[in-house]
Amino acid sequence: MEDLDDSGSGEIVITKENFGGMFGDEQTLKYILKEYSNDIRQELYNLHSNCYNSAYENEIYEDIWDELSTFFEGRSEWESRPYKYDTTKTQHYVTVKIRDIAGDIKQFLSEMKGSNYSTDSLEYYGSYMGMLKYGMDNDIWEYLDFRVPDYPDSSKVDEYINQDFENYF
Repeated sequence: MEDLDDSGSGEIVITKENFGGMFGDEQTLKYILKEYSNDIRQELYNLHSNCYNSAYENEIYEDIWDELSTFFEGRSEWESRPYKYDTTKTQHYVTVKIRDIAGDIKQFLSEMKGSNYSTDSLEYYGSYMGMLKYGMDNDIWEYLDFRVPDYPDSSKVDEYINQDFENYF
């Protein structure tokens, strides 16, 4: 352990290079586990927990966007523009490209043709999303559907742990 203390301060910095040597030596390993096992266990638990949660969130995020690709192209993007009447202030928008707005409107109008209800007219809706929701509620389009997994893909958790390990300590 003393060989790893370059500064003479009594503190050892664990690096990618010295990690294998520290845990490859039986005496050093026993000393570390005896003196620092609670701290190491807590740090490893935090690393695993963070990577597990990131893998789970990313998997759900990908599943949602895969399902949204039915109606939208690509991913959402943030845009910033100055307010129309006060250019010292900025408005922030989330934008996403609609895959086939003309086809969706034609399908909506075709399905509602001949209806006398105001809710069945395109003018009733103030947005594309309002039209989609009404269309899904009335079987013009199927609801977006995806399964929320019980737990993340273990290979992704392992990948994230390997990526984050050297930055974590």
